[in-house]
Amino acid sequence: MSLSLTTVSGTRLMDNPASGPDSAHPGFPQGRQRAVLPAAVSPTWDIELQTVHSASQQDTSRGGYGQSNFDIVIGCDEVGRGCLAGPVMVGACAFSVPSVLSKAAGSLFPAGLKDSKMLSEKKREQLVDPVQEWCDAYAVGSSTNQEIDRQGIMAALGDAAARAIRHILETVGCSCGEAAVILDGPHDYITPAIEAGGEAYPVLSGCGIEVFPVVKGDQKCVSVAGASVIAKVTRDRYMVGLASRHPEWAAYAWQKNKGYGSAEHRRAIRLYGATPYHRVSWNLG
Repeated sequence: MSLSLTTVSGTRLMDNPASGPDSAHPGFPQGRQRAVLPAAVSPTWDIELQTVHSASQQDTSRGGYGQSNFDIVIGCDEVGRGCLAGPVMVGACAFSVPSVLSKAAGSLFPAGLKDSKMLSEKKREQLVDPVQEWCDAYAVGSSTNQEIDRQGIMAALGDAAARAIRHILETVGCSCGEAAVILDGPHDYITPAIEAGGEAYPVLSGCGIEVFPVVKGDQKCVSVAGASVIAKVTRDRYMVGLASRHPEWAAYAWQKNKGYGSAEHRRAIRLYGATPYHRVSWNLG
């Protein structure tokens, strides 16, 4: 199976970058990172290999495994779940099964790749292009703050993930028979979104999709770590771009806090109220 390199952010996020709350401007300069970073943990290919082999027919004559029932492995991770403003995004980093096997055999992944939370902003920016070149396909799905307010954060996360996976499968021409999705975290929020989405995700119903939630998957799995870097850089650029396009909202300091609930951000909300990009169903005080 041949996969092409691609990216998308939500349904309109990058297609119409100047259209409002569900728009994005990639490529803006980043703010300064001042956080103390946790100790580094290096991911491996182990869980990807276990996932592939779990769906393989065992070849007892050779003492190993035959062809996997999966055709593609997709690592997924979210960013922006706890923010007060802006969208939630889910990155997806995909590999064909032959690619998983060949890259795992050589322990091949970009030097320094880790969970994005363990990397400085500068290092994430340095890694994002190598990560995009290393995986067979990638995408970033998005749910807007309005969608979060309307349906809740878990359903919004599911839709963002489904949009990213849909784009990857559309990119490969939906030629895959089975897709394994390795999802960071303890809960599968993707399957309910696909089942509830119906006609919104027709390509997903044409492929068998099995979701494997992995606690701390962004620290353990290279595919999920790659997805975390792509998602984090994409969303950070979006929030920096949003701040740049709206100098009248400078008090919210999105170029620094990226929509998270910093003291400066909360103080601005108390003084000036919510903008069209805030999650008004949340406690913003």
